[in-house]
Amino acid sequence: MLGKPIVLVTADHQNKAISKYRADYYKLMAETSGTESYLPLSEKPVSAGCEEIGLRVDLPGETGKIASGTLHPAIAILLDRIHKSSLSPERIRSTIRASFMKADRAEELRIETGKAEAVSALLLRSDDARACFVFAHGAGAGMTHSFMAAFAAGLNERRIASLRYQFPYMEKRGKRPDPPAVAQAAVRAAVAEAGRLCPKLTLVAGGKSFGGRMTSQAQAMAPLPGVRGLAFLGFPLHPAGKPSTDRGAHLSEIDIPMLFLQGTRDSLAEIGLIEPAVSRLPSATLHLVDGADHSFHVLARSGRNDGEAMREILDAFASWVDTI
Repeated sequence: MLGKPIVLVTADHQNKAISKYRADYYKLMAETSGTESYLPLSEKPVSAGCEEIGLRVDLPGETGKIASGTLHPAIAILLDRIHKSSLSPERIRSTIRASFMKADRAEELRIETGKAEAVSALLLRSDDARACFVFAHGAGAGMTHSFMAAFAAGLNERRIASLRYQFPYMEKRGKRPDPPAVAQAAVRAAVAEAGRLCPKLTLVAGGKSFGGRMTSQAQAMAPLPGVRGLAFLGFPLHPAGKPSTDRGAHLSEIDIPMLFLQGTRDSLAEIGLIEPAVSRLPSATLHLVDGADHSFHVLARSGRNDGEAMREILDAFASWVDTI
């Protein structure tokens, strides 16, 4: 195990939203504009004894879009693994650099939805991919949100491609989600595009929260062509504080395999409701992440961290894909 915390140096000096990740071990540095000096994002001196690995990293496509307290997905996925390793600083540099190269090579696309203007999309696919996840975002954050990017990068490491895309309202930077008909048209357009671009891959559709529900509604109304299964990252069974199963009524109309990845602290899907709701579905699998909320955040006192929760849902997803 490394005896010193690691300082990661980034060239993204404008993004003050990035704060820290596991501050006990790491401090993220930002390059001061136009100089060779480095300023901690916390604006406090670097703790003595930190291991400076001297890696400067651009965050293409992410500047100004990373939520407070989060990191670029390539770093988030690797930090805990690196901390527990005995890698040399040089090996750490090459590992992170390779991960950034892999994570940042998503192909930018435009998808015509038919119900609204074209929307942006990102296709992340390795040469040895075995499946493709058509991945819709939640109601409050778009396809470049750190959770979306981290999950896509983790799938890529597990040989699963992903097509992330925007709903029309998010493309316009609106706050009110699209009506179901408009959102479902975007789902269908994204699925069609994924089928065209990845014709030999097992196709899975779904998404985070709202995006997953719009995908399931679309499938219940008329099967999504080529889709072998649906996967939900925090299915929103009911509004927070208003327990109900009404939002899941349409799920019984779906006859392909479904995977529900849910946190036991999810305020939008109480355990006492989501468990029986899924158990009544003939081809559904429920994977519960102990202590996780709707965003798969776990409390520090649980003894786990968000990186471990992320790896758990990624591994569960990858194992389930092998069964469909």
